[in-house]
Amino acid sequence: MDDLLQLTEKQFLSGYTLNKWFWQDILAYMRGTIDDELSFQNALLKRTIHHRLMEKFPVKLPYRTMFLKTLINKMEESNIEVCDEIYEAYCQLLGESGNPEFNCQDKHFRHFILDRGYISLRESTSIVSEGTTGLHAWQASMALAEWCLQHQETILKNQRILELGSGIGLTGLACILGTAGHALKGNNPGNKAIKEIQPHEARLLGDQNFQLSGSSVCSPLAYTFSDCHPSVLQLLCGNVRQNLMEDIEGSQLYLENLVNGGTFLDTSYGRTKVRVVNLLWQDLEAGAKEAVEMVGQVDIVIAADVVYDHSLFKPLIGSLKTLATKCENGILTKVVLACTKRNPETLKEFMDCLTTYGLLAHEDKPVQPKYFLYDPDPSVGIYLISMQQCE
Repeated sequence: MDDLLQLTEKQFLSGYTLNKWFWQDILAYMRGTIDDELSFQNALLKRTIHHRLMEKFPVKLPYRTMFLKTLINKMEESNIEVCDEIYEAYCQLLGESGNPEFNCQDKHFRHFILDRGYISLRESTSIVSEGTTGLHAWQASMALAEWCLQHQETILKNQRILELGSGIGLTGLACILGTAGHALKGNNPGNKAIKEIQPHEARLLGDQNFQLSGSSVCSPLAYTFSDCHPSVLQLLCGNVRQNLMEDIEGSQLYLENLVNGGTFLDTSYGRTKVRVVNLLWQDLEAGAKEAVEMVGQVDIVIAADVVYDHSLFKPLIGSLKTLATKCENGILTKVVLACTKRNPETLKEFMDCLTTYGLLAHEDKPVQPKYFLYDPDPSVGIYLISMQQCE
């Protein structure tokens, strides 16, 4: 039962579309455990609709409503008794759906389960909002996060990472939290045994008696999130603050709006230096002194879903070449791009453009999803860009 509940929790919290195979497994389990089906239903509610994160960090309301509606319909069609708690929860969601206050809310949360707790991200209800697609977690960012976590010993360890077009911060937070190895430990409100919890979980549970414990050699030395859209930067900063230990000893967080430097947030999480910066690719391409100095020394550049607009190819490639010249001890900056294969012609044009500017791209073997759930079609390619030698 626990494996099925864990899978349900993982899919529900991330807002993943539940397919017919999932519902078949749920119904099959209920049919096979008639004597315990009411207990299972309550456990299902606890891992989804009544999850401890839902009160302050709710998953999209239409998704929650559809989840229970589908569950009830399929159970009734299969002549399985539905417990009162599920009906009550569904009626409550219907009441919220009819409330204009809930309907006008544009933001919601998605939660992704790692080995050490959750990443909780606020995103926009509209896929395209305020002239940008950066307010939504896309499959390429999930694929890139998977790739980074599965290469943490060789790619992320002790590296200074710059992410271009960070959006709401999924990839970066996965890189930091998934490799950090320093957990929060404290007593929960019920005076139960000390447990490992994530920062926002601790705040949600009302636990103020927690602190950093330990450090990991797998974590990056530094991680710089970057974007240029004001709404995206605002949401990105909020997600970084929420997940990376706001106002906790050992994470001295301070928020700045520096007109000249463009740094929006500067903090640390354990041994990892973390920043959010306002960065235009065009500034790097032109070699603007302020932009280059703000970025600083970089070992790895990563980006997801940045290859979709022909007009961005030249400034993006120019930025990569500028960053590649910032070598230390003759070691070239590594570049990793996650590209959703929506339009093969557009992707081929970008690869040809790389060759024109003296760069090469090698597609790495696909990673098998472990932490993130996303549609396999269209597929996402992970490309390793080789740069010119440092002069």
